Amino acid sequence: MASEISVAISDGVLTLSALGPAVLLGPSNKYASAGFLLVATAAFLGVFRFGQSQAGHNLIYYHKLFTWLSTILGMNLLASGFYYANNHSTIASIHLVLAVVFTLGSLRTLNVIDEQRAETVASTTAVLSFLFGSLLLRNPFGVLGMLLYAVSGAVGTTGELMQVKRVNWFHYIFAFGTLTLLKAFQY
Repeated sequence: MASEISVAISDGVLTLSALGPAVLLGPSNKYASAGFLLVATAAFLGVFRFGQSQAGHNLIYYHKLFTWLSTILGMNLLASGFYYANNHSTIASIHLVLAVVFTLGSLRTLNVIDEQRAETVASTTAVLSFLFGSLLLRNPFGVLGMLLYAVSGAVGTTGELMQVKRVNWFHYIFAFGTLTLLKAFQY
């Protein structure tokens, strides 16, 4: 397999865009920081996976694992962090419970189709909740960040769009959404 430098670069951009908020929010918002850190870890592993011609099986496994964790857990941790930051601890706690339920439910089935459904439901629930909360709290950065996350999900990661790999579009849009969310947490 040839290296995919463009994917490694877009993963690198996503790594940096998620690591910044993880570090900046760490002292004040451990849930959001953990969510951003999961995204940064998955992207960091992607830099190594796609930056070399022969990625080892362990590297591929851990990249896929952390991508899955950032989708199932990370998105709900971000939503939980947002609600805790805005003094809505009940909704924040619900997102923490959902993260555990979706993760354990997905692990229990060990079925690829059920795992994909769990990812879709977990991330969609978190994005819609975060978006709705941002609208109610009149937080334009939360609204824009979640819309960018939704657009990145709609773009997907397979194939090409305007002669650019969709995975690269996904990474760049998601990275911009991540930086926008940092502003949402600071708003």
